[in-house]
Amino acid sequence: MAGGPHARPAAGWMIRFGVRDTGTGMNEAARARLFQPFSQGDSSITRRFGGTGLGLAIAKQLVEVMGGTIEVESTDGKGSLFQFTVCLGKREPMSMPSAATAIGQQQRNLSDRQAIHVLLAEDNPINELMASRFLQQLGCHVEVTHDGHEAVARASAGDFDVILMDWQMPVMDGLEATAQIRRHESLKRPGMNVPVIAVTANVLRGDRERCTAAGVSDYLSKPFSKLQLKEMLARHLPDWMAAQPQVQ
Repeated sequence: MAGGPHARPAAGWMIRFGVRDTGTGMNEAARARLFQPFSQGDSSITRRFGGTGLGLAIAKQLVEVMGGTIEVESTDGKGSLFQFTVCLGKREPMSMPSAATAIGQQQRNLSDRQAIHVLLAEDNPINELMASRFLQQLGCHVEVTHDGHEAVARASAGDFDVILMDWQMPVMDGLEATAQIRRHESLKRPGMNVPVIAVTANVLRGDRERCTAAGVSDYLSKPFSKLQLKEMLARHLPDWMAAQPQVQ
């Protein structure tokens, strides 16, 4: 693995990283689909070693969020070279906030009270990072849990506008967690169900029936873009989204 400055934009540095392996390599057809979801260079890899085929698709999203690019050079049977760039900005010296800054912060805090409150249940750190970043860019407050049991406890104790629920989590999966949240709602606030969006890499027909029975409101497939997430929020929280025309 190698890394170093690639270029120097006005606002900071463009850093390039490279990772070379001496594995099986890939042909041109495999390279063309490599950064798509559910894709690996050789489908037999999934059968032998497992994996969802989402890693490089998520890596591409992460790199693009940081203003960079990702690419691969490979020769079938001779290994591959993966390279990506990221833009890193320069930090300004820290200083004590002025009175004007303090007033501005108070105004932002007042505005924050109008933001939607999102519970994100996700055990994968990379997926958590991506979803949290998108939600924050859309002006949302985010609370994160890492298993279904914790999600039920947070949802029961908190006041959330929407819940993003990963399908597969430790301790308790998203399906059972949603069912328990719905049972709690039926006792504490009948008819006031919080939208629960199932976030999953793959939903089969039988799974949809089970999700509906458990009380899942909608589905969001991994990996998703910020636009897809925004459209999902708009579908279930139209009044809030209509009041946020400045959010892109």
